[in-house]
Amino acid sequence: MSKYYSTLLNVLTPSFASTKSMAFDGVDDYITTGISSSTNNVSISCWMKSSQAVNYNDSRMPFGARPSSGGSNYSIGRIRSQFATPTELNVSLFNTFGTTVLNDGNWHNLIYTFDHTSKEVKAYVDGNTTPEATVTFPAWISNYQPTIGSDTSSPWFLNGNVDECAIWYSVLGTSDVTAIYNSGVPGDLSSLSPEGWWRMGEEATWDGSKWTLVDQGSGGNNGESVNMVEADRETDVPS
Repeated sequence: MSKYYSTLLNVLTPSFASTKSMAFDGVDDYITTGISSSTNNVSISCWMKSSQAVNYNDSRMPFGARPSSGGSNYSIGRIRSQFATPTELNVSLFNTFGTTVLNDGNWHNLIYTFDHTSKEVKAYVDGNTTPEATVTFPAWISNYQPTIGSDTSSPWFLNGNVDECAIWYSVLGTSDVTAIYNSGVPGDLSSLSPEGWWRMGEEATWDGSKWTLVDQGSGGNNGESVNMVEADRETDVPS
């Protein structure tokens, strides 16, 4: 290969970039993931941006999953306001809260891990390898069913943008937390082998009534929007 051709190839082959996100109206928008359940270890990651006003004990779910047994308190991906700071959304695991304000109008990366054997759950924010919340769920918690934009069993509809949602059937380590945050700019997750990876705009198609988000992970579970419109795909992304 000539030096000229090699240089041209590099110019014509763009590096990975996140250029789209999906906007949710906080009323009835959400995206199904096609994943019905999992009894394995689970980790999830997403980027979110919101300025949504909330009151004490309000919950939202940018991307997460409620178990088929145990109820909403044992969801992963939940963000919630608390008595001490009723207007702020923080990561929430049962009654344990994080400290980072998530409805401040800035992009944030959220990662939750669930160890199915120990039932230990951790929530990480913005690449910090010290979890903002850690709890142990009951032994009978299982069968997480993820959605984007809300937990539709409890109407935790987010008003804001969500980008780069991914799920693994493993417990991510702190080096993975650092790699996913990537200094505040979403990166290519292929090397981490996610089960599901919905890029929230890239590789998405609109058929006149709904968005289909092609799964970039190994599971082949395409996402489908509910109650959303074509204009909900936006160019507001973490950067």
